[in-house]
Amino acid sequence: MAGSRDHNQGPIVDMTAHLIDSGARIALKKQQREMLGDEVVLAYGPRTSTRLFTPKAFSEYKAAVLEALDGNPFDPDWEDAQLQLLDNQVTCRIDGQGRLRIPSSFLKRSGLANATGAEVQLIYRSQMGYWEIWPTEDIARPDDPTDPFYRARRLLAERARAAASAQAGRDGDE
Repeated sequence: MAGSRDHNQGPIVDMTAHLIDSGARIALKKQQREMLGDEVVLAYGPRTSTRLFTPKAFSEYKAAVLEALDGNPFDPDWEDAQLQLLDNQVTCRIDGQGRLRIPSSFLKRSGLANATGAEVQLIYRSQMGYWEIWPTEDIARPDDPTDPFYRARRLLAERARAAASAQAGRDGDE
């Protein structure tokens, strides 16, 4: 699967299967631990996925999201997008054995509340700068336009395009 591409998330450069142990942890490969470091930020992703960021990468992602939203924080669309893209996050440490404990709220959202022995796929998206954890049976499904994360991401893209168009119009007037 290395080097393949799914429909809109960017290229997949690494995809590995992991089993969730009885402590709700996945054991990361050495290369994955080296890339992530000792601390990661887990955040909601599309559908049932969880995104993993280094703290620096999450800070950059957050800044980009807030810049693209550039609006009234009391706007319901803005509030929903921030909730889906930024607020549902937690910082976790990778233990000395290279295991990452997945918080129960993230497991429940992924449909893995009784997760012991469940298989998940850990995907690295180099172009985007983050990893994703997907339940194996859900990874191949297409985006769901009713998914709150997908709607928030679409709103963000629409606002970014509108801002770029407005800037191009201002540049053309000069």
